[in-house]
Amino acid sequence: MPKNRFVDIEQLIIKGRFKEAQDLLAKIEKSKGISKEDLLTSQVLNAEILNHLGDFQNASEQIENILKEIDNQEFPLVYLDALLQKSFILYRIGKIEECSILNEKCEQLIQTLKKTPAKVLAKRKAILLHIKGAISHVKGNFDESTDYLLEALTFAEEYGNKQIISYVLSNIGLNHQFMGNLEKAEKYYDQALKLAEKIGNKQEIARAYHRFGWLYNLKFEKNQAVAYFKKSIKYALESGSKRDLPWIYADMGNLYLDMFELDKALECSQEQLTLREKDPYSHDALTTIAYINHLKGDYKQAIEYYRKALKICEEIGDKRRSLPSILYNLVQSSIENNELQQAQDYVEYLKRISNEVEEKRVDTYYKLAKALVLKTDTRIRRWVEAELIFEEILEDKELIPYFTIVALLNLTELQFRELQLSANKEELQEIKRNITKLYAIADKGQFYNLLICTLRLQSQIALVELDPQKALQLLSQALILSKDIGLKKLDSEIISEQKQINEQLKKWEGFKEEKTPLSEILKHVSLENGIKNISKEAVLEERDKKSGVIIEYRKLFALKI
Repeated sequence: MPKNRFVDIEQLIIKGRFKEAQDLLAKIEKSKGISKEDLLTSQVLNAEILNHLGDFQNASEQIENILKEIDNQEFPLVYLDALLQKSFILYRIGKIEECSILNEKCEQLIQTLKKTPAKVLAKRKAILLHIKGAISHVKGNFDESTDYLLEALTFAEEYGNKQIISYVLSNIGLNHQFMGNLEKAEKYYDQALKLAEKIGNKQEIARAYHRFGWLYNLKFEKNQAVAYFKKSIKYALESGSKRDLPWIYADMGNLYLDMFELDKALECSQEQLTLREKDPYSHDALTTIAYINHLKGDYKQAIEYYRKALKICEEIGDKRRSLPSILYNLVQSSIENNELQQAQDYVEYLKRISNEVEEKRVDTYYKLAKALVLKTDTRIRRWVEAELIFEEILEDKELIPYFTIVALLNLTELQFRELQLSANKEELQEIKRNITKLYAIADKGQFYNLLICTLRLQSQIALVELDPQKALQLLSQALILSKDIGLKKLDSEIISEQKQINEQLKKWEGFKEEKTPLSEILKHVSLENGIKNISKEAVLEERDKKSGVIIEYRKLFALKI
């Protein structure tokens, strides 16, 4: 049989035209007089297509049947291709250690094929290296992953397989995204998208749009992110492959969480979990569902889902990527559920992981978790320990916005407690500086709910400083923002605060004339409650006026890790 038939099929796979490729392979396998080598080659290509489609069960069965028929002596290149497809399956179903062992075997086999043309081996080397890079990414070794992928890119370019090139480019971008290099990530995503569009591969176009959606979510351009995710789902469905859909729904769900649209987030997570019924990477969906329960105040249910996600991370050896954030969320949920000893146990677990992986991001999770538990103590010296930890965290100028906000909020809450006890004016100035920092972060990141709450806090500070007119002015700014984004509950609260200040203008003017001590003024302003309302705001329930059924949940301020 002419070898160019396999070349044609490979081109169809590169272009993502999987059904056409399968039809051609079916004809080849029914051909009279087909050689054993050609039949096995056809079966390996079919397994590769099944992998692209996300049908790992059938792909695995096909590969195992092939490996029973041959060894590396009879048809070494076909044997290598079968092992590489098996490695891809093991990676996709979460058997990371088995995959790593098989990769070593593939590497040794490649070294024995010295008479094979370099270009032919280049394709196999590219596939092997991008699988190794993917494993390193799952384990959170992003620098190591990037090194593997850059090497894979060189071999993919040598061979000329544009599908692999596009795939590798998007994964290099993903590593940069995890390392906070968003500009580099965008550059690689753009290259991946242009190449995928050039060859018309809808699966790779979907992957690129997916990456852009995630990136624009991190850049706080939420509407653009939604548009990219919707495009990604559209192209993924058109490609006929379900392989990447769980990941797309997962990240779209996270986006809706950031937008406080909890029902849409839950819908995405349930779609994701349905597609990942037996997927070892389902911890993403479980974590999101846990977080939504957390926001709704069902901490017991949240803890249950977090624990399921934690178990999966432990099984697949994920100690860097997701496990630290899950442990941190378990600390928060346990504190909310008044399970302080359990929270402390999770802090100790985080400490062990932090010592083991020696990574700044994981260490920050541990420090935050430790400080949160210390903050629950009734002893002032424990508060001081927590403050020192929050201050240490904030010294990092490259801290991501989430960590900065959490540290600032909790530090300021502790400072409010101290202010109530000491009435120290220097403490008040430090609080003002922290609130100004929060305002700047909220403004830059377009965290409008946080921005409104920060303006209300600044209004309270203005009252403490006996400037009721400034307090009213700040509340007016907050009200304009609140009306713009449709938070009616906040509207009424802000209007109520304005009314109260106007009714008490004489009182505040009297305090100023009489030079009332700060300790007395603080009795009339609930500063600590103000900061608590930001970091621990009750979920708002929007109900149908006639039936009373909850139609949507919203939380004033929530940032998912």
